[in-house]
Amino acid sequence: MSVLHIHSPGGRAELELDGFGSRVLDDLSSLKGKYSGAVFIVTSGPSAKDFPIERYASIPMVAVNGSIACFPPGIDPFFFLCDDSGVAAAKSDLVGAALRRSRFAMIGPSALESLAEKEPETVWRSQLFVAERVNRWRAAAHISDRRFAWRERKNRDYVIRRSFFSQKLSRVGFSRNFPVGYFSCRTIAYAAIQLAYYLGFSRVIMVGMDLRASLGNFYDPKGERVPSRLDEDYEDLILPHFIWMSKQILGADFQVFNLSSNSRLPADVIPKIGLSDLDGMLDLIK
Repeated sequence: MSVLHIHSPGGRAELELDGFGSRVLDDLSSLKGKYSGAVFIVTSGPSAKDFPIERYASIPMVAVNGSIACFPPGIDPFFFLCDDSGVAAAKSDLVGAALRRSRFAMIGPSALESLAEKEPETVWRSQLFVAERVNRWRAAAHISDRRFAWRERKNRDYVIRRSFFSQKLSRVGFSRNFPVGYFSCRTIAYAAIQLAYYLGFSRVIMVGMDLRASLGNFYDPKGERVPSRLDEDYEDLILPHFIWMSKQILGADFQVFNLSSNSRLPADVIPKIGLSDLDGMLDLIK
């Protein structure tokens, strides 16, 4: 069993793992703004299985949760993200494979603890970063989302929607500085977009972002599904976050596109494009 210590919000983490010892994990700030251009974020919706990944293998790709299952041999993710302890525990084989194949990985503390129980050597040898959700840091006292939004209203690391009447709306925001905390709207896709922004990418293409829990994941349509709150949280949390990002963050310098024509997310929030549009955008020849 692993014991993970977070010394401060956004700070470097020390990992203590039984049978291995202890080590200080890497600092994500070393990668801030280091990259540019386009990046794919491959999520787990059923439409991901229709994505011709080999065609775009030269472009950096970010995998989340179990989406490593659609990466064929020889095509590995640039980055991997998982912040769900349930996914890390139930799909430890996929999460472990993603860690072994990805150049970098960001794992939430609870997910890392769950994974270390089944994949200790993989956890120990991977190049890991740890980041936490805004106002959910282990090393800091939790305050109400409304109070946090008011307190941080001038903090340029965050773009927060403040509401005097709704705690849920006060949770809506976007992080410009991923290591000091990212906003979660109960979908890892939103966290991955904030990471892409922090790393310096200017054009994000979402793969498999269907946002329909009833359809399951492309890699496990008939098997044991990890419980999901996508349907319950869509109206109150997921959609408001994407609308906020669309209004406050997206523009000529940072764009997000959705390859899922069946996505629940409206096209006027995140534009939906097809492969022909994508090829033109990336100046690729079919």
